Amino acid sequence: MQVINLRTAGRVTMLEDRVYSERQIAQILEFGVSPQAIEEWPRIAIPEALEAVARANLMNDPNDPHLREALEEAIRPRRGFRTEWGCIVIDHGLDEDGLDERLLLNIAGYLANDPYLQLPHLCSESAAVGAYLSDVANPVLAVSAEKYLCSRLDWGENDSTNQLFEAFAFVQPTSTVEFREVGVLFGQWLEAAGVAGILTRCSEPDYLAKVAGEGDVFVSSRPRADSN
Repeated sequence: MQVINLRTAGRVTMLEDRVYSERQIAQILEFGVSPQAIEEWPRIAIPEALEAVARANLMNDPNDPHLREALEEAIRPRRGFRTEWGCIVIDHGLDEDGLDERLLLNIAGYLANDPYLQLPHLCSESAAVGAYLSDVANPVLAVSAEKYLCSRLDWGENDSTNQLFEAFAFVQPTSTVEFREVGVLFGQWLEAAGVAGILTRCSEPDYLAKVAGEGDVFVSSRPRADSN
């Protein structure tokens, strides 16, 4: 496996836009996740499905400024890395209430493909019931995240299209130590989690057969094509 070396002549080198392994991303995160550190990361696009949904919503109400803002957000390039299953991106922002001088650090993972998985044991005569892969896998990832991240990062809701996970933390803008701590912890979790294996397991029929209608997994129904 290729080892990532970010230091050249005493400085961090620019990283190329390509697919990275979890181990390689963890190595990079050891250098921290400050705004200055991620300037050397590639700018990548989040999955096109987010843009498609945002455009469809805006077409339904072209004058809604919030929907237009959602579209702009969906097409905005982010600092991050592409993986075999999707991508991981990082954003920095201020507290929405403006009451906290710390930076809000957000780390999100998106699936390149987020299939809708049928749950036959929950179906009715008139409706098919299923769940998106991201919603099935998110609670599984949350279990290991609690072990690795709970001391420094909070686990958020994966409420965006194709979003597999979201974690966030408030960090002092001038604290190199805090940014490195967050980066190291997240990298340790990412490498240990085995995301690709979890996605495979959560797609298997025997696993899906155990998904309950009421629980951690968000399920939804769709009218059957042959229903009246």
